[in-house]
Amino acid sequence: AERLLNAASAQAQEATDHAEQVRTSTVSESDAARRQAAELSRTAEERMAEAERALRSARSEADKLVAEAEERAAKALSSAEAANETRTRTAKEQVARLVGEATKEAETTKADAEQLVADARAEAEKILAEAGERARNATAEETASQLSKAARTAEDVLNKASEDARRTTKAAAEEAERIRSEAEAEADRLRAEAHDLAEQLKGTAKDDTKEYRAKTVELQEEARRLRGEAEQLRADAVEEGESIRAEARREAVAQIEEAARSAEELLSKAKADADELRKTATTDSEKVRTEAIERATALRRQAEETLERTRKEAERLKAEAEERAESVREDAERAARELREEAERAAEARREEAAAELTRLQTETQDRLESAEQALTEAREEASGIRREAGEEADRLRSEAAERIRTLQQQAETEAERLRDEAAADASASRAEGESVAVRLRSEAAAEAERLKVEAQDTADRVRAEAQAAAERLATEASETLAAAQEEATRRRREAEELLGSAREEADQERERAREQSEELLASARKRVEEAQTEATRLVEEADRRATEMVSAAEQHAQQVRESVSGLHEQAQEEITGLRSAAEHAAERTRREAEEEADRVRTDAYAERERAGEDAARLRREANEEAEEAKSLAERTVAEAITESERLRTETTEYAQRVRTEASDALAEADQAASRTRADAREDANRIRSDAATQVDTLITEASAEAERLQTETAAEAERVRAEAVA
Repeated sequence: AERLLNAASAQAQEATDHAEQVRTSTVSESDAARRQAAELSRTAEERMAEAERALRSARSEADKLVAEAEERAAKALSSAEAANETRTRTAKEQVARLVGEATKEAETTKADAEQLVADARAEAEKILAEAGERARNATAEETASQLSKAARTAEDVLNKASEDARRTTKAAAEEAERIRSEAEAEADRLRAEAHDLAEQLKGTAKDDTKEYRAKTVELQEEARRLRGEAEQLRADAVEEGESIRAEARREAVAQIEEAARSAEELLSKAKADADELRKTATTDSEKVRTEAIERATALRRQAEETLERTRKEAERLKAEAEERAESVREDAERAARELREEAERAAEARREEAAAELTRLQTETQDRLESAEQALTEAREEASGIRREAGEEADRLRSEAAERIRTLQQQAETEAERLRDEAAADASASRAEGESVAVRLRSEAAAEAERLKVEAQDTADRVRAEAQAAAERLATEASETLAAAQEEATRRRREAEELLGSAREEADQERERAREQSEELLASARKRVEEAQTEATRLVEEADRRATEMVSAAEQHAQQVRESVSGLHEQAQEEITGLRSAAEHAAERTRREAEEEADRVRTDAYAERERAGEDAARLRREANEEAEEAKSLAERTVAEAITESERLRTETTEYAQRVRTEASDALAEADQAASRTRADAREDANRIRSDAATQVDTLITEASAEAERLQTETAAEAERVRAEAVA
């Protein structure tokens, strides 16, 4: 019995050592799992850092694109402003030159016509006065001397008056013809200049229209190119997202397969170890049972042999056996109780360590999940910040463009107003100068008429003084001759007035024809201006329509991006919910397993207690049976310890595998979050680029429309000023 107890103690010590080795291996495996989890966390942090670097690069690319768009918009605006200033300055100089030339020519023509009319009138009046005076003087002289001489003198005077009247009429006709030819030439020249100017304006309008159409085609090509780049970038982003998603899927599948292989290997290894231990335990139990049977047979035989010899000592041995059995029973009970307590303490310690390790791993997993969620939240906040900054930048560019357009419009209106004021001032100055020239010519004509009147008065006084002596003799003949001369002078005056009236009518008709032609030219120019305005309006409407289509396409793309982001967000929420539910299920399963283990240990303890009672009863009956029961108890204890260690190892392996799987899932989720963040950043960059291109197109279109409107207004103002100058 002592040897059996020693063997049981040795086996219990071996079981304890084996349990210690199992605990050491479990701790080492837990440390390995912890190190692997730390490596996975470090890998996840590195990938998050890569995602942050990708976000920073995407942000820098977006800033670069915004800066390029601003530079292009500024260059386009500066070129448009320079072109507008050049065209405005050229148009202003041309209008000023045309207005000055037209004003000078009109004033010169008007002054020449007025001077010619005044000279013709003064010459006619002077001729008529001289004819009358000469007729009266000749009549008085002939009356004073003699009738014959008076008749000859009257005839000479009449001939001279007729000749002078013919010369005056011829000179007036030639002067009227010259005035008419000059007026016709001037009208032809003005008509030719108006036609040339209209052709020039038409050519300029056509050139500008061609230039604007070419610019429109270039802008359309640029828009198509930008749209193609956007499509290419979007395709690249989609392709990169697909490749990243496929790579993540392949990595996840590889990790799952590796985990499955590791689990299968561990399971096969555990099964092999369990089978080997089971075989070893079976062999040992059979060998011990055989040895015990043989030893019991030998003892029985020896007992039978020595039964006769030891019958005398039976009572003493019986008493000693009872005492020894009692002590052995007490020692066995005490050893079994200590062994059971030690096993329970070891199992409780293993359970506590496993629970603590499980709690720590769950805490670490929860912390990593929270850090991953926080990183995902930060990435989303960063993406929303980028979108917000891009929107603010787009609004700022839009407001700056609107402010520049308003400034250009104000400058154009100010320039047009200044041109209008300058044209009005030039017209007023020309009108004042013409009026001053007319007043000067009128004063000179009045002075010349006064001088001629004084000379005629002097001549008349002299002739009157000379002819006063012969006035009485020639009264009758002079009266008749005077009547005839008056009739002839009246006839000549009527002819001169008729010629002058016809010349005036021809001049009025020529002026009317010139005015009608100028009105026709003005109407044709207005019609062309209206056609140019209609063409410009059509181009502006077409540009607005294209801009509206591009804006609607950009809005649809933004809506698609928002929907994809919301879908990704929902997917991330579902994945987070799945991870949380998986963690809760794992915790519940661990708690349930721990409760089952506690129930099993409690059941084993109760069974062990019952078995200990049965063993004690059997020891009371027979020491050999007690030793056998003690040995079987030790074997069962060793087997239970081995089973417990194997179960703990299996649970630890499963937990490590589960932790590894959860870490792989967290890593895959972090990769997916980084991919989504990178895709969002690229989509935001593409959207910012599309918005910048749309704004540049809108600014260029508005600048072109403003330049066309300024040119049209300048041409219309020039036509109006020229029409006013011609009129």
